[in-house]
Amino acid sequence: STLPNKVRYDLSGEINSAIAMSGVAPYIEPKFLVPATKLEAPALFHIMGGKKALAPQILPKIGYVSGNIIDPFFGSGAVPFGVKKSGNLGGNIIAQEAEPNMLRVYKVAKETPDELFNRVKSVYDESGGKLDKPKVEQIITRLNAGEGDEIDKAAWWIILSRHTERNAIRYNKAGAIVKDVQSISPHFSGKWTKDFETRTR
Repeated sequence: STLPNKVRYDLSGEINSAIAMSGVAPYIEPKFLVPATKLEAPALFHIMGGKKALAPQILPKIGYVSGNIIDPFFGSGAVPFGVKKSGNLGGNIIAQEAEPNMLRVYKVAKETPDELFNRVKSVYDESGGKLDKPKVEQIITRLNAGEGDEIDKAAWWIILSRHTERNAIRYNKAGAIVKDVQSISPHFSGKWTKDFETRTR
Protein backbone atom coordinates (compact mmCIF):
# COMPACT_ATOMS: atom_id res chain seq x y z
CA SER A 1 0.00 0.00 0.00
CA THR A 2 3.03 2.27 0.22
CA LEU A 3 4.13 1.80 -3.40
CA PRO A 4 4.08 5.01 -5.43
CA ASN A 5 2.31 5.05 -8.78
CA LYS A 6 5.61 5.44 -10.64
CA VAL A 7 8.87 3.86 -9.51
CA ARG A 8 12.07 2.63 -11.04
CA TYR A 9 12.04 -1.09 -11.55
CA ASP A 10 14.13 -4.12 -12.40
CA LEU A 11 11.74 -6.51 -14.16
CA SER A 12 8.84 -4.60 -15.67
CA GLY A 13 6.69 -7.46 -16.96
CA GLU A 14 6.42 -9.45 -13.75
CA ILE A 15 6.08 -6.40 -11.52
CA ASN A 16 3.52 -4.70 -13.75
CA SER A 17 1.38 -7.86 -13.78
CA ALA A 18 1.55 -8.21 -10.01
CA ILE A 19 0.72 -4.56 -9.44
CA ALA A 20 -2.17 -4.61 -11.90
CA MET A 21 -3.68 -7.65 -10.19
CA SER A 22 -3.26 -6.20 -6.71
CA GLY A 23 -4.79 -2.86 -7.57
CA VAL A 24 -2.08 -1.07 -5.54
CA ALA A 25 -0.95 1.09 -8.45
CA PRO A 26 -2.00 1.36 -12.08
CA TYR A 27 1.44 0.64 -13.54
CA ILE A 28 5.17 1.04 -13.11
CA GLU A 29 6.72 3.44 -15.55
CA PRO A 30 10.16 2.62 -16.97
CA LYS A 31 12.72 5.37 -16.67
CA PHE A 32 15.50 5.26 -19.23
CA LEU A 33 18.46 7.57 -19.38
CA VAL A 34 18.60 7.12 -23.17
CA PRO A 35 15.71 6.56 -25.60
CA ALA A 36 14.79 2.89 -25.95
CA THR A 37 15.34 3.13 -29.71
CA LYS A 38 19.00 3.90 -29.08
CA LEU A 39 19.67 1.05 -26.67
CA GLU A 40 22.40 -1.28 -27.86
CA ALA A 41 24.72 -3.99 -26.64
CA PRO A 42 28.44 -3.19 -26.83
CA ALA A 43 29.62 -6.82 -27.04
CA LEU A 44 33.30 -7.47 -27.77
CA PHE A 45 32.64 -10.52 -29.93
CA HIS A 46 29.93 -12.47 -31.72
CA ILE A 47 28.74 -15.88 -30.56
CA MET A 48 25.86 -18.11 -31.50
CA GLY A 49 23.08 -17.55 -29.01
CA GLY A 50 24.34 -14.09 -28.10
CA LYS A 51 21.71 -11.41 -27.50
CA LYS A 52 23.36 -8.50 -29.29
CA ALA A 53 20.76 -8.33 -32.06
CA LEU A 54 17.86 -8.73 -29.61
CA ALA A 55 19.20 -6.22 -27.08
CA PRO A 56 16.99 -3.32 -28.26
CA GLN A 57 13.96 -5.51 -27.50
CA ILE A 58 15.27 -6.98 -24.24
CA LEU A 59 16.70 -3.90 -22.56
CA PRO A 60 13.42 -1.94 -22.31
CA LYS A 61 11.90 -4.91 -20.47
CA ILE A 62 14.67 -4.77 -17.87
CA GLY A 63 14.67 -1.04 -17.26
CA TYR A 64 16.68 0.30 -14.36
CA VAL A 65 18.60 -2.15 -12.16
CA SER A 66 19.28 -0.56 -8.79
CA GLY A 67 21.65 -3.29 -7.58
CA ASN A 68 24.02 -5.73 -9.30
CA ILE A 69 23.43 -7.84 -12.37
CA ILE A 70 24.51 -11.43 -11.70
CA ASP A 71 24.99 -13.45 -14.89
CA PRO A 72 26.25 -17.05 -14.41
CA PHE A 73 26.32 -17.71 -18.19
CA PHE A 74 27.86 -14.46 -19.38
CA GLY A 75 28.86 -15.24 -22.98
CA SER A 76 29.20 -12.03 -24.97
CA GLY A 77 27.62 -10.07 -22.11
CA ALA A 78 25.41 -8.22 -24.59
CA VAL A 79 22.51 -7.56 -22.22
CA PRO A 80 24.45 -6.66 -19.03
CA PHE A 81 26.78 -4.42 -21.04
CA GLY A 82 23.74 -2.85 -22.70
CA VAL A 83 22.16 -2.06 -19.34
CA LYS A 84 25.41 -0.50 -18.15
CA LYS A 85 25.97 1.54 -21.31
CA SER A 86 22.44 2.93 -21.18
CA GLY A 87 23.06 4.26 -17.68
CA ASN A 88 20.48 1.92 -16.16
CA LEU A 89 22.79 0.03 -13.80
CA GLY A 90 23.11 1.21 -10.22
CA GLY A 91 25.51 -1.55 -9.14
CA ASN A 92 28.07 -3.77 -10.85
CA ILE A 93 28.11 -6.67 -13.29
CA ILE A 94 29.02 -9.95 -11.58
CA ALA A 95 29.77 -12.51 -14.27
CA GLN A 96 30.78 -16.15 -14.60
CA GLU A 97 31.78 -17.88 -17.81
CA ALA A 98 33.24 -21.37 -18.23
CA GLU A 99 34.56 -20.93 -21.79
CA PRO A 100 38.31 -20.20 -21.39
CA ASN A 101 38.69 -18.19 -24.60
CA MET A 102 35.93 -15.79 -23.58
CA LEU A 103 37.51 -15.41 -20.15
CA ARG A 104 40.82 -14.60 -21.81
CA VAL A 105 39.21 -11.90 -23.96
CA TYR A 106 37.69 -10.18 -20.93
CA LYS A 107 40.89 -10.42 -18.90
CA VAL A 108 43.01 -8.95 -21.70
CA ALA A 109 40.43 -6.25 -22.50
CA LYS A 110 40.42 -5.20 -18.85
CA GLU A 111 44.19 -5.19 -18.40
CA THR A 112 45.49 -4.04 -21.81
CA PRO A 113 42.61 -2.65 -23.93
CA ASP A 114 44.82 -0.57 -26.24
CA GLU A 115 47.11 -3.48 -27.04
CA LEU A 116 44.15 -5.78 -27.70
CA PHE A 117 42.67 -3.30 -30.16
CA ASN A 118 46.05 -2.83 -31.87
CA ARG A 119 46.58 -6.60 -32.25
CA VAL A 120 43.15 -7.08 -33.86
CA LYS A 121 43.74 -4.12 -36.16
CA SER A 122 47.22 -5.31 -37.15
CA VAL A 123 45.88 -8.66 -38.38
CA TYR A 124 43.51 -6.86 -40.75
CA ASP A 125 46.13 -4.27 -41.74
CA GLU A 126 48.53 -7.04 -42.78
CA SER A 127 45.84 -8.37 -45.15
CA GLY A 128 44.78 -5.05 -46.63
CA GLY A 129 41.76 -4.63 -44.36
CA LYS A 130 40.01 -7.88 -45.30
CA LEU A 131 40.75 -11.46 -44.32
CA ASP A 132 40.36 -14.31 -46.78
CA LYS A 133 39.46 -17.87 -45.82
CA PRO A 134 43.06 -19.23 -45.81
CA LYS A 135 44.16 -16.45 -43.45
CA VAL A 136 41.34 -17.20 -41.00
CA GLU A 137 42.11 -20.92 -41.16
CA GLN A 138 45.74 -20.09 -40.40
CA ILE A 139 44.60 -18.23 -37.28
CA ILE A 140 42.62 -21.30 -36.19
CA THR A 141 45.70 -23.48 -36.72
CA ARG A 142 47.82 -21.16 -34.59
CA LEU A 143 45.21 -21.05 -31.82
CA ASN A 144 44.89 -24.83 -31.80
CA ALA A 145 48.68 -25.13 -31.60
CA GLY A 146 48.80 -22.81 -28.59
CA GLU A 147 50.90 -20.20 -30.37
CA GLY A 148 51.07 -16.53 -29.44
CA ASP A 149 50.83 -14.71 -26.12
CA GLU A 150 47.61 -14.02 -24.22
CA ILE A 151 46.90 -10.84 -26.20
CA ASP A 152 47.41 -12.63 -29.53
CA LYS A 153 45.04 -15.42 -28.50
CA ALA A 154 42.37 -12.96 -27.35
CA ALA A 155 42.67 -10.95 -30.57
CA TRP A 156 42.52 -14.06 -32.75
CA TRP A 157 39.44 -15.35 -30.95
CA ILE A 158 37.63 -12.03 -31.45
CA ILE A 159 38.50 -12.20 -35.15
CA LEU A 160 37.20 -15.76 -35.42
CA SER A 161 33.90 -14.71 -33.88
CA ARG A 162 33.34 -12.50 -36.92
CA HIS A 163 34.44 -14.99 -39.55
CA THR A 164 33.04 -18.39 -38.63
CA GLU A 165 29.77 -19.59 -40.14
CA ARG A 166 26.80 -18.10 -38.26
CA ASN A 167 29.21 -16.74 -35.63
CA ALA A 168 29.53 -20.27 -34.25
CA ILE A 169 33.05 -21.12 -33.10
CA ARG A 170 32.78 -24.88 -32.81
CA TYR A 171 35.09 -27.37 -31.12
CA ASN A 172 35.76 -31.05 -31.81
CA LYS A 173 35.90 -33.77 -29.16
CA ALA A 174 39.58 -33.06 -28.57
CA GLY A 175 38.81 -29.42 -27.77
CA ALA A 176 40.29 -28.01 -30.98
CA ILE A 177 38.53 -25.26 -32.93
CA VAL A 178 36.88 -26.55 -36.11
CA LYS A 179 37.76 -24.81 -39.37
CA ASP A 180 34.24 -23.69 -40.24
CA VAL A 181 34.95 -20.36 -41.94
CA GLN A 182 32.77 -18.06 -44.01
CA SER A 183 33.82 -17.86 -47.64
CA ILE A 184 33.21 -14.09 -47.64
CA SER A 185 34.87 -12.34 -44.75
CA PRO A 186 33.96 -8.95 -43.24
CA HIS A 187 36.18 -5.93 -43.70
CA PHE A 188 37.76 -4.14 -40.78
CA SER A 189 35.51 -1.19 -41.61
CA GLY A 190 35.83 2.30 -40.23
CA LYS A 191 32.61 1.94 -38.24
CA TRP A 192 33.61 -1.41 -36.76
CA THR A 193 37.06 -0.02 -35.98
CA LYS A 194 35.55 2.87 -34.01
CA ASP A 195 32.96 0.69 -32.27
CA PHE A 196 35.49 -1.99 -31.33
CA GLU A 197 38.01 0.53 -30.02
CA THR A 198 35.32 1.98 -27.76
CA ARG A 199 34.19 -1.45 -26.55
CA THR A 200 37.68 -2.57 -25.56
CA ARG A 201 37.70 0.32 -23.10
